Amino acid sequence: MKKIIIGLYILVYSFTALAQEGTSFYHLGSATIQSTAFNASYFPKGDFFVGLPILSGISLYANNRFSYNDVVRKNGDIHEINLDKLVSSMGAANSFSLYGTISLAHIGFRAPSGLGLSLFANERLAANFIYPKEIAEFLFKGNGDMVGQKIDIGKFGASINYYREYGLGLAYEFDGRLKVGARLKYLQGFVNLSTPHNFNATLKTNNENYQFEADWQNFQFRTAGISQFSDEAINEEDLASYFISNGNSGFALDLGFEYKLNKYYAFSFAVNDMGYIGWKEHIETSGLSDSTFVYAGVELQGGDIIDSISLVSDKFKVDTTYEQYTSFLPANIIGSIVYTPVNGTDVITTLNAKIIQGQINPGFGLGIRQTVSSNVIVSASVTKLPQQFFNVGLGFAAKLGPVQLYMATDKILGYSAPSMKWAQVQLGMNLVFGGAESDSKSGRSGASTQGSYGNGKGVKTYSFHGQKIEAKKYEDIYTIVPKLSQEIPESYGNLKESNERFSKKQIFINSKSAKSNKVGKKFKQSPSSGGNKNQKAKKAKSGNFATRWLSHENYTKQKKGKKSKPKKQKLKK
Repeated sequence: MKKIIIGLYILVYSFTALAQEGTSFYHLGSATIQSTAFNASYFPKGDFFVGLPILSGISLYANNRFSYNDVVRKNGDIHEINLDKLVSSMGAANSFSLYGTISLAHIGFRAPSGLGLSLFANERLAANFIYPKEIAEFLFKGNGDMVGQKIDIGKFGASINYYREYGLGLAYEFDGRLKVGARLKYLQGFVNLSTPHNFNATLKTNNENYQFEADWQNFQFRTAGISQFSDEAINEEDLASYFISNGNSGFALDLGFEYKLNKYYAFSFAVNDMGYIGWKEHIETSGLSDSTFVYAGVELQGGDIIDSISLVSDKFKVDTTYEQYTSFLPANIIGSIVYTPVNGTDVITTLNAKIIQGQINPGFGLGIRQTVSSNVIVSASVTKLPQQFFNVGLGFAAKLGPVQLYMATDKILGYSAPSMKWAQVQLGMNLVFGGAESDSKSGRSGASTQGSYGNGKGVKTYSFHGQKIEAKKYEDIYTIVPKLSQEIPESYGNLKESNERFSKKQIFINSKSAKSNKVGKKFKQSPSSGGNKNQKAKKAKSGNFATRWLSHENYTKQKKGKKSKPKKQKLKK
């Protein structure tokens, strides 16, 4: 009964897993706090984020070379395994992959300095089996068709890691063009099954005498955390304690950046899950001693059959040790180029690769992202994953008040279970606080910011008295920073003292006054301004200096306060 419960737990966990291969979700850019798992620099807009346990991250990614229909055929009322069809459906190199993450906790916030920080904990599963077609042909058909050929069993590999990660993420944007990010993770390992990276083995049938030749080095299977599931070893209290904390630990690092070349192009690059786990508890390693073996068959006449069988069994004697070992996580590399033809629309080209047992499994995606509004972003993608044909994916992230919903899948075609070879879906819910405009990965929103009065914070460019200035909005006040390099000349004397509060080159104007004068466009001349005084003041080298150092409000009052003196008229006698 205990084995059944444990088996159901592992099965349920496996099918509520999150995949790093979610290209359609990745194409949403920095729409959600979960985006930092793909590129650590993709910290979303907003002030404070809360990811709810489990609800903020439930997804699945599974990829296999063959489907149920490739293995089983129906013969009347009987379902039979069709080995010939199974082997013919394989490629030269094959794999089965299952990746997953269940969110346990996720909190993110943006510091006043602009630094994005996040704390998170995730339950993760990464399972991979790699095997060449030659092994399947040898096992299912024998070596009759492989006379004279060498089979490289060293291309076979297995890696299963079930662990928990606790992490700290940092992200920062420099000058609106460069974003960088990093996530440092502490790993707590629970279950591992793996072959060493230096495992190597070959099989060959001699084409002259049909002798079977085998050679292997580091032929081992390593396990951790599995032996405690046997009937004799299961102890519910010890098992619960093991899944809370144990001696199997390690570290991992995620790094990412995005750089905007200009207003049209940007590119990004990230490397995730560069790490390892050292296994110390409930460990067991089974393997064969390094050897070269030649099997010529058994001599039935005049030979000692017992000795022949004993010789074979000695060569294949399995040794078991209980030494500590280290396994490495399958690292993921992802890069993309973003083209923004118009504000709010991005075209993205993405390449990613998973490094498994020293082998690279590439993937490709081409998509478009549309910022529908400040609260809604959608994406559509065409994806090409390892072992699979092209498919179409969709994704969206929508904010309704403080609640953010998101969902994405790389596969919307071909969901017939008997013929399905892969699947991917990701969905969740977050709480987002802080009134920042949503923004596409390229950093350009769908609406123009020139002279706008939106709720978004950040430095924008405006026109002030005919000169370009930068303004940062805080509620109803704009802090305007003119690009002045000179200091006030000594000759201005009192003016310097009266304008001492502008020594940091800041001018404060009331937003309502700015709006009435249409900030972002040239100021209209007032009726009392007298022709082209503004233009003359702009061209003057020193005469306009005092005007530039007055607040806009005082400047307007000063202009209105000036009255022309009436001309003296002589009295007629």
